[in-house]
Amino acid sequence: MNVGDSKLESVPTGIPGFDQITNGGFVRNSIVLFAGNPGTGKSTFAAKFIHEGASKYKEPGVYVSFAESKREFYSYMAQLGMNFEILESKGLFRFIEAFTASEKASVEAVLDEMLEKIQEIGAKRLVIDSITALTNLFTPMEVRALFHNTLYRICKDMGITAIIIADLPVGETSVGHGVEEFITDALIKLELTETSIGPPKRMMEIIKMRGRPLGFGKYEFVIYEKGIDIYVPMGWKYEWKLSNERISTGIKELDDLIGGGMRRGCFGIILGQSGTGKSIVARNFLIAGAKSKEKSLLLTFQESSEQIWKFIEEIGLQQDELRGYLTIISLYPGRLTSGALTELMKQIFERYRPQRVVVDGINSIKRVYDEEEFVEFIRSLKFISKGNGSTVLLVGAVNLYPNNLLERAGVMGDILEIAELGILLYLDKVDDRWVRKLVVIKAKGTRHSTKELMLEIKKGRPYLNE
Repeated sequence: MNVGDSKLESVPTGIPGFDQITNGGFVRNSIVLFAGNPGTGKSTFAAKFIHEGASKYKEPGVYVSFAESKREFYSYMAQLGMNFEILESKGLFRFIEAFTASEKASVEAVLDEMLEKIQEIGAKRLVIDSITALTNLFTPMEVRALFHNTLYRICKDMGITAIIIADLPVGETSVGHGVEEFITDALIKLELTETSIGPPKRMMEIIKMRGRPLGFGKYEFVIYEKGIDIYVPMGWKYEWKLSNERISTGIKELDDLIGGGMRRGCFGIILGQSGTGKSIVARNFLIAGAKSKEKSLLLTFQESSEQIWKFIEEIGLQQDELRGYLTIISLYPGRLTSGALTELMKQIFERYRPQRVVVDGINSIKRVYDEEEFVEFIRSLKFISKGNGSTVLLVGAVNLYPNNLLERAGVMGDILEIAELGILLYLDKVDDRWVRKLVVIKAKGTRHSTKELMLEIKKGRPYLNE
């Protein structure tokens, strides 16, 4: 394999994120070693590679399993959206049960069957799950010779791209036997990483990949009902331009402050102390959208959907009037890693295609992840919303003081930098009484007013005046 050859053919895995970070997937005819502790997702990744190859790219595949039966494999993968029975009936897939192989002779018989199945369906993709079964039966020298003389020849001579899985005992990081050094073109390690606050993460590290530039680093990945997805940080740069179309916030005085309403596709944030009416102002924006027959979505991290629908009824609105256009989803971020939550956001936006979105209670997200992860999640959410053309308002709690509004904003100040519209709510003392005040401190692309207005809440509805 000529590493310097710029015409190396790529074999896409069909796994979102992975083909992006590897510039197209694996190199054709390469042997890829996946190593990791139990439960890290090695078999799921390999199965997805075979499934997508057969179903999407019409490349037949063979899966050799020393770990489970055909029935168990088919059943589990079906739960992740992979139907191997259909692929088998079409002659695009073959599964070889090898979990009973316990002697050298039986392993050699399995390898003979593997070659037979490859030739039978003209396979272009191969998985061996796992090499650990062989290392327990053969000496290191025999393992290297077996794979070099058999696997290497098959892949290079027959144009097959192969994944070999290596199981590592818990706490072990070395693959052992020197297999990765002598016969593999790529080495990828999967691991479960504990976090200081939230749940453990599944992480992928691409250690080497011949024919591809190094420097990949580590990436979080998630396993969900459609298989597997690699979370790729989306970066700071956005190429979308704000629309000149204006949409109402549902409060005329607020619309006047920002030039006639929010610009469609804007990514904004409302920050304020507890009790200042942040959620009410944001919900009013959604209710105005639903009344205008725009698909509106409330993602709340602090209240149940039942509580919010009850609030809507209490302020005199009919659920039936809004339900066709307003969707309320209550979420708990503590069960998800930041990458998994980002993946969930993608799925929700793809499913509902909302025109207006409010994400209420982002402080609940901040409490689960560290600051860097939290900011990256918000940045990714902006990327997702821009791709969908949604107009978004985030709602977060922060202590604000009249004389220096952002003195104690902390990480929320970083979120304000990402936003294109910034609205602050705070309490101020006027004539021996506390009043709510609202000010717009940021409105990208708009000559907005920075006038302070008093906010009154009457029967659950917001009103602004001087």
